[in-house]
Amino acid sequence: MINLTNFEKNSLLTIAKQLISYPTEIAYRKQMAPNDECAEFTKELLKEHGFTVKSFTVRNEDIGKDVHSVLAWKGELVPRIMFLGHLDVVPADPSAWKQDPYSPHVEGDRLYGRGAADMKGPVASMITAFLDLDPGDFGTVMLLFSGDEEEGGFYSIPPIIEFLKSRNLLPTYVINGEPSNHEIVTKRRGLAQFQVILPNKKQTSVGRVNKQVFRTAKSGDQSLHTARFTPGADVHALIAASKTLFGKKIIHVEGDFLKENRLPQEVIVHYIEETMDESSSLLNHEITYSVGLTIAFRALAGITGINFPTEPSIVGRSIAPNILEIDDEIIKIAFDIRTMTNDTKAIQKAIHEHFSQFITPTSSLSLEIRLLRNSEMMNVDPEHLLPKTLVKAASEEGITVPHVGEKIGGGSSDSRFFTNLGIPAAEIGPIHDGSHSPNEWVSISSLMKLTIVYRRTFELLTESLTQDPW
Repeated sequence: MINLTNFEKNSLLTIAKQLISYPTEIAYRKQMAPNDECAEFTKELLKEHGFTVKSFTVRNEDIGKDVHSVLAWKGELVPRIMFLGHLDVVPADPSAWKQDPYSPHVEGDRLYGRGAADMKGPVASMITAFLDLDPGDFGTVMLLFSGDEEEGGFYSIPPIIEFLKSRNLLPTYVINGEPSNHEIVTKRRGLAQFQVILPNKKQTSVGRVNKQVFRTAKSGDQSLHTARFTPGADVHALIAASKTLFGKKIIHVEGDFLKENRLPQEVIVHYIEETMDESSSLLNHEITYSVGLTIAFRALAGITGINFPTEPSIVGRSIAPNILEIDDEIIKIAFDIRTMTNDTKAIQKAIHEHFSQFITPTSSLSLEIRLLRNSEMMNVDPEHLLPKTLVKAASEEGITVPHVGEKIGGGSSDSRFFTNLGIPAAEIGPIHDGSHSPNEWVSISSLMKLTIVYRRTFELLTESLTQDPW
């Protein structure tokens, strides 16, 4: 077992606290992206310790903000081992925190602050692991810290990959420090977000207006993130409404439809209750309803059963209609789909075929399906040299790895950009709680152990690989 020096321990905590102090919040829907202060601090720190450093600034024209990322390397030989992290964080609501989320503080073994776990603590571990390392004749250590992972990484990783290709510097292996409670992740489901567009055609019918409220119910984890939605165990409010009111004529739908990747917590449906009861005939009258919404509800009732080819997944697949936008002219339904496939055309075809069967010639409705966004799956064999080396390095440090394989209840990560180039990647991160939630914390002792694990993994991989596999 290797021990960190007191200097390294102090450096780790100091760097982590400094990184957390920068409020690098990102949320494109709110026109938010961080400035370059955190990236500049990271760049200068690495330059001072002998790294070749290149910073990347890419403009997101949609929100008029820049995205800042840092790439650094030390050494000139292969294999090239990349350690991957990100500097951006999800927004924090200070009123929900015990203390200022950007004033990091320590309680026992816990370091608190927004990004402590996801993912400035792991970034600090990676930096500390290699600050004073001389790769010598063994290989090249690379550090890549992206600036928009929480929004998909699209303005960080692709341009950096193009740079690496142009310089013949693509990594041999990638180790990502996403918080994992010491699990080793080699597999993540892909993401595909689609929008179904129908005209909001109106007709009238006789009956009474009724209203029913439906709520999303989670069986375990109370997160409303689609990645943590388990069909069969959890209840999606909009799907439950469509099943319960199948065949009813829908007038209007309300709900907290906030983001494509967030389940609505509550859905309120106004519909026509048709009755043959003569005693209530005086209560019946002519009511205008939406043909588009009525057809949409019939389709949504069976949406989770649409068929398209996928790779096996221990958590299955999830299809969540999380956004419903209605105006006088059109209806838009946005789906967040998590599954082990990169074939978005097959998914799009399946959605189109499913909705089409509910559109009759007499309804005269058009149907459009748009791909909004997709992220490729990550799929690396758990028996590959990379995860097996991580297990060995972790065990040497006294860490019992609880699981190697698919991430359960997690979204996508930047690792996928590399695995889809055929570059093996695996993830191991610290013990933590509250990432994306108030009072986020990370275990300091876990960060210290991982500092050694990252360094030892580099040593083991460079010892075992004597030539460039590319």
